[in-house]
Amino acid sequence: MKKLIVLLILFQTFFSFSQSELKFINPLETLNSAVSFYSDGSYYEAIREIDKLNPNDSVYLSALTVKVRALLELEKYD
Repeated sequence: MKKLIVLLILFQTFFSFSQSELKFINPLETLNSAVSFYSDGSYYEAIREIDKLNPNDSVYLSALTVKVRALLELEKYD
């Protein structure tokens, strides 16, 4: 009986602290999408796409240049 109680407690903690699945974001597709939005004049959409990227990503620096250009076009200097 004690083993059953311990087993139930272990399973309960395992399922209650499990992590939710993270959604994979392809950084190159996101960057290309942001550039496409920027070229079309949809600056807010381009900024939204760039904000999805992780700052540790290898394309983040390129994405920031697109974001800066979009912010300059919108005259958002702060």
